Formats: sequence, structure tokens, C-alpha cells
Amino acid sequence: MNEDFTAAAARHWNDAGILFSAGRFDNAAYLAGYVVECSLKSLIKSAGLAPKPFSHAVKTLAGDVLLLACIAAPSIRRYCLPTSAQLDHLAKNWNPEMRYWPTGQVAKVLAEDWITAAGEAYRALVIERVLDGWSDLS
Repeated sequence: MNEDFTAAAARHWNDAGILFSAGRFDNAAYLAGYVVECSLKSLIKSAGLAPKPFSHAVKTLAGDVLLLACIAAPSIRRYCLPTSAQLDHLAKNWNPEMRYWPTGQVAKVLAEDWITAAGEAYRALVIERVLDGWSDLS
């Protein structure tokens, strides 16, 4: 299977915004986590590393794996994951098992925080690389 993490991040980012606007906070927050995960995996893959073995461990991807990617490909060091309380919270608390939670478990404020975090990660790790010509959003 040929994973296109860049396209997946773009798709999840768009859908998270649509769901948030429709008041679907559980699914908006769920997809916000995938935006961050796919944005990280896109950058890590561009460093020549295989991000798939790290599954959905956003905290690990944002930490040790990203550091390893920067060592393996120094040219990607300029694409840094922003530091924010929202992004830190998402990295520590998001997991794909949210898809099984009962409806109404995610408050609007949490979904908004996570969408903000996802946007920060998406802009820094995907959009900046697209603007620099390192990636595309095919």
C-alpha cells in the first residue's frame, strides 16, 4: 500500500473543519488528531524513514521519531512542530479509540483547541513544505 500522508492530512484537516462547523465536536477532534499524525508521518517519510511502525502514537512521532528524522535528514530541521499547550494536550491525549466513545464526550472547547493545534501542525509540517516545493497536495 502506498500511503500518502500529505493528502490524508489535507483531507482530514478539511473534514475536521466541516465537522466542527456542523457541531460534530467528537468527530472534529478525532480527525484533528489524524491531521497531526499524518502531518508528522509526511515529514518523517520525507526524511526517508518508515513512519508506519509507530502506528498512531502521536506523542512518540512528535518526539523521538521526529528527532531521529531530523538527524537522518538535516534539511527537514527547518520544519518544526510548533510548541503550544493545545498541541501538547492533543499529543498526550488523542488516540484512535475515540471513534468508539459515546457521542458528546468531546466538548466544543476541546475540539476547538485540538483543531487549532492541528492547524498549527498542518501549516508548519505540510503547507510550509508545499510552499518550498518539497511536497505537493495532489
